[in-house]
Amino acid sequence: MNIRMLEKMVGDCSPAKELIHQYKSEVFSRKLKDVLSDIPILDIPPDQYAEVKVKCKKDFNEVTIKDIIKEWNDIEKKFNVEEAMLLQSITEGCVEICWLLPNDLVERAISSATNNQLAKCRDQSATEELFLEVLYLKIGDVVVKDDITGM
Repeated sequence: MNIRMLEKMVGDCSPAKELIHQYKSEVFSRKLKDVLSDIPILDIPPDQYAEVKVKCKKDFNEVTIKDIIKEWNDIEKKFNVEEAMLLQSITEGCVEICWLLPNDLVERAISSATNNQLAKCRDQSATEELFLEVLYLKIGDVVVKDDITGM
């Protein structure tokens, strides 16, 4: 799903850029519910990665692949770990996404997420919450946001 590496590799090659554009047009518009069973489950050594779990305020039946890619890119930027997370799984219902983050980046992600959340709490006039679409966010063993149980 995430073809960022391919996009960088093609450079200025017009035919390759066109193929990527066609791929995005075809795949990114598809509903997640229609392709969920086609997404492979990664067999990654658990001692090298920590889970990042996110539950989103989205209707599962309306979520597209483009929505997942956007969430993936956005959360990596917010954690300051761009192009490091792997997609582990997506669970039906409340749209729970589980990514894998290399262990050596977990503290950076937690720090970025919690510092940004604290800044938001101090500045109540801010117009955009850091994790607006997120109901629940857990990085490794640390719960950063939990609007489900009120934590």
